Amino acid sequence: MALVNIAGVGVLAGSDVPSEAERAVEFLLSESTQQYFADELAEFPMRDGITSETHDMPELEEISSPDIDLSDLSSLDETLTLLQEVGLS
Repeated sequence: MALVNIAGVGVLAGSDVPSEAERAVEFLLSESTQQYFADELAEFPMRDGITSETHDMPELEEISSPDIDLSDLSSLDETLTLLQEVGLS
């Protein structure tokens, strides 16, 4: 069982520095950075062909999610209690 949080990256249409923002996106999605995220942080890579060399991570499709209403995670204390109740802490 796992709780998977999604992170995203993009360039805002009104960015004052769109070229720099695009370079940051390219860096975050590069093979070397995605490999780092997988190996050092146990994050699922966004690029095909990248797998962690240090963590035995399941495929996303194999992960069952806990029965949690995410709107219940409105405070740190409540969040920690809920995560303890479902065995994720």
